[in-house]
Amino acid sequence: MIYVHGGDATFSDADTHWQAFRMAAEVRAAVVVVDYSLSPNARIPVAIEENYVAAAWVAQHGGEHGLDGTRIAVGSDSSGVDMANELMLMTDARGGPDLAAHVLWSSRATAVLRAALAA
Repeated sequence: MIYVHGGDATFSDADTHWQAFRMAAEVRAAVVVVDYSLSPNARIPVAIEENYVAAAWVAQHGGEHGLDGTRIAVGSDSSGVDMANELMLMTDARGGPDLAAHVLWSSRATAVLRAALAA
């Protein structure tokens, strides 16, 4: 799983999201966390591009590290959800790498989905 951490893309990193890694470990999934550039020093789309490069690297070189580069998921939480969505769109527009799943932990995404289903 490429994990796009949240934290408004300004203050979080891999150390603040250990719960997601614990859940991934329970299902024997590897987690790749990109130490992407944070705002305000980096502007959009720098962090999204950095996550794309990581996904492409895992797809191409994951096998060298015991990872299955054909079964990549994208996971995210909070503000990382927006970047993960952009990453999914980017991989589709660029023809890869293929992503197998999209796992979101976000109260905002849940609220939007519920509103859309209720309409």
